Amino acid sequence: MPQLEDNEPAVQIRAEQYIPKGALLADDFYSLRISTILPAWPVRFRNDKFRALFEQVLKLNIPAHTQVNTYWIDLSEMSDFEKIYNEWRHEQAQQPPKQPRLDE
Repeated sequence: MPQLEDNEPAVQIRAEQYIPKGALLADDFYSLRISTILPAWPVRFRNDKFRALFEQVLKLNIPAHTQVNTYWIDLSEMSDFEKIYNEWRHEQAQQPPKQPRLDE
């Protein structure tokens, strides 16, 4: 980089995120976030104190600048989630993946 003169504006470097047309995502949707999806039906996970302890252990073991979201879902929601997740993984494995389909 050549030397900058004192009267030149400061150099600004920005990373631009490509968001497909029609996508309804925040500017930094994936930035510094972890989502955990856990079953709510096992006996251990039905206990609110155990859930709180589990979430606390998660938060203590990830970097401080990372936000963790925990979702406790029932059996029917888990079935729906697994179906959608497996479709998403299948589409992601295609060469090339169809980005609008992945966003859906």
